[in-house]
Amino acid sequence: MIPDAYGFLNLPLIDTRGDSLGFLRLPYLIFNAVEAVCWLAVSLVILWRFLRHRKSRREVYYALAFLAFGLSDVIETNGTTALLLLFKGACLLAIAGFRPAIMALHGSRRF
Repeated sequence: MIPDAYGFLNLPLIDTRGDSLGFLRLPYLIFNAVEAVCWLAVSLVILWRFLRHRKSRREVYYALAFLAFGLSDVIETNGTTALLLLFKGACLLAIAGFRPAIMALHGSRRF
């Protein structure tokens, strides 16, 4: 039986609640938690830079894209679905789309 679109998008690809990952479960969870903290920190640094320089509202959207990507890693600790992967892909597209404009605003200055 072929699942409908909702069923397909919510089909669990990786289930961290069970024992499907075996001995890799704990490293997988730790990696996603650390990754989430890193992306959330990047988001905060971008917001801090915006508050200091206020060059463009695009920086806020750029920070929100990193925030959403970090939150998706928090969700990923509970499991991965096709919908989550699509969401993560959309976040990456937003980050890649905003990056050239943000880099042009700040040039070689990092913070």
